[in-house]
Amino acid sequence: TNNNKDIKDLRIVSSVVWGKLYVSEILKNNPFPDHMRIHEDQMKIHHLYKDAETIFYINLPLYYYKKSDNSLIRVGWNPDRLVMLDCYEDRINMTLHLDGEKKQIQDIANHIAKRYMIAIIRNYELVEWKMESKAEKKKIKKDLQKRMKKGLKYPGVTYRTKMKLVFVIFSLFPDICVFGDYLYKKIKR
Repeated sequence: TNNNKDIKDLRIVSSVVWGKLYVSEILKNNPFPDHMRIHEDQMKIHHLYKDAETIFYINLPLYYYKKSDNSLIRVGWNPDRLVMLDCYEDRINMTLHLDGEKKQIQDIANHIAKRYMIAIIRNYELVEWKMESKAEKKKIKKDLQKRMKKGLKYPGVTYRTKMKLVFVIFSLFPDICVFGDYLYKKIKR
């Protein structure tokens, strides 16, 4: 049961909409965003989870998911994927405004924020290696740096010392982090 006061796990962090059954009323009260071509389920699942009166989990393979190699999610990286960062921001903000046991909410917000910050770094790297347009690349990289700085200032969110150090270094010198990751992959081979 979920009464917005007893969130005991991190399903809110990484769950997706597919593979679940819903009462139609909850979907009517939480419409999917029209402006999103990709990750629209990621923008809604935490609201569905929050508004549900009861949640049941059955660990049986009752749902089959067909993967298509040419689906939007599988065709590779493109700038449309950056909308996932908006989803993380929405989850962090929603979580920080939940009622309930402060430590549990803090743990959930910290976990979402950590994933958000890592996604920023990963997308910065992808922008560097996958985008052709220098002007567009520069614009997106600037936005990612801005998001990183914002992520470091979320009220109520804390990071372990080593992780925070990486995030601070990235916010100041993002290209060093991308180059460092490139070198790490070369050395690892």
